[in-house]
Amino acid sequence: MKVTITMENASGLHARPAVLIADKASKFQADVMLHANGKTAKATDVLQIMGLGITCGSEVTVEASGEEETAAVYTLAGMLAAKEIYR
Repeated sequence: MKVTITMENASGLHARPAVLIADKASKFQADVMLHANGKTAKATDVLQIMGLGITCGSEVTVEASGEEETAAVYTLAGMLAAKEIYR
C-alpha cells in the first residue's frame, strides 16, 4: 500500500522531524519506505530519511507492507503532510 503527499512544512524534513518519523515508523508491524526526489529510504533510518533531501513542496510517497501497513502509511503520510510534525 502507498500514499503520496506534498510536504507542506516550510522547513522541509530536517533532523528533528526525521527522528519523529523514524520513531513512529518503528512502532508498526510493517516494512515502511519513503520515496522522494528519485531516492528511497527506510522510514526507520534517520540518516536515510535525511538523505532524501525533502523540502517544502517535495512529493513524498509512503509505502508499507505487512500486518499494519494501512495504519503505518496513513499515520506517516499525515505527519508528513502536516504543516508541523507532531508525535
